[in-house]
Amino acid sequence: LTSGGVGKGLALRIEQQVSCGAPWLSTTPASLNVGALDSGNASVSVDSTKFGGGTSAVGYLCLHSNDPNTPVSVIRVSATQN
Repeated sequence: LTSGGVGKGLALRIEQQVSCGAPWLSTTPASLNVGALDSGNASVSVDSTKFGGGTSAVGYLCLHSNDPNTPVSVIRVSATQN
C-alpha cells in the first residue's frame, strides 16, 4: 500500500493449455471453412456413454482462425448425464 492507503494496480495474465476435443464430443461437419464476412452452421454432439465411468465431463472445442491476434478460440463444453 502507498502512504495514502491506496493500493497499486496489478496486471495479471493467466494462460492455460488444454487439449482440444474429447472422445465423447463431436461436431458435424468435422471442419468448416468460411470466408470473410460469411457464416456457417455446425452442430455439437455429446455421447454420454463415452464419459469414462462418470456422470459428467468437461471438454474443449478449439476454433482455429487466420486472425493473428487470436489464432485459436477455446470453448469449454460441460455435459452432465441425466
